[in-house]
Amino acid sequence: MSQTTDTLSKDNIFEVLSSSRRRYVIYYLYSHEGTAELKELARHIAAWESGAPLESITDEETRRVYISLYQTHLPKLAEFDIVRYDSDARIAELTPRADQLSRYLDTKPAQSLPWPLYYAVLSVISVVLLLGLWFQVPPFDAMNGNTVAFLIAIGVIGITVAHYLYNRQRGGKNMATIESLIE
Repeated sequence: MSQTTDTLSKDNIFEVLSSSRRRYVIYYLYSHEGTAELKELARHIAAWESGAPLESITDEETRRVYISLYQTHLPKLAEFDIVRYDSDARIAELTPRADQLSRYLDTKPAQSLPWPLYYAVLSVISVVLLLGLWFQVPPFDAMNGNTVAFLIAIGVIGITVAHYLYNRQRGGKNMATIESLIE
């Protein structure tokens, strides 16, 4: 029974998130560029569940999780089109629909650069430049209005581009929210 609507209902979302193994699957896929081989996924989940280092996980522990993922959890995630699972290649991949889960996760702030502070500093510098120009305070008296306007525009463009590139590099994902899946 595949879910065909574009938006998941709250009941469906809570059903998906009710299992720690499904949350582990989603977390692992988010933190590994959205795709994983089933055996490697099972190994990592076995390690998380046991609290043991990855290297100490036995084949038996991996197999136990593998079977559970293969028979229960990946089909459930595929049913709601959150994960696409290729049973022949044994590869799981997040779908764009997985992003609908984020609003139901812990939203503690991600560690990020203090962008509001950078914009505030640029605003203060802009005001100082304009006031210095207006009151003809040295060294601002040597500048003209066009130079000040150009410097302010370059500052705004520079911070805006840096902010955009920073967010793009992070993939637009708030990993602190995604990490709440396994806490």
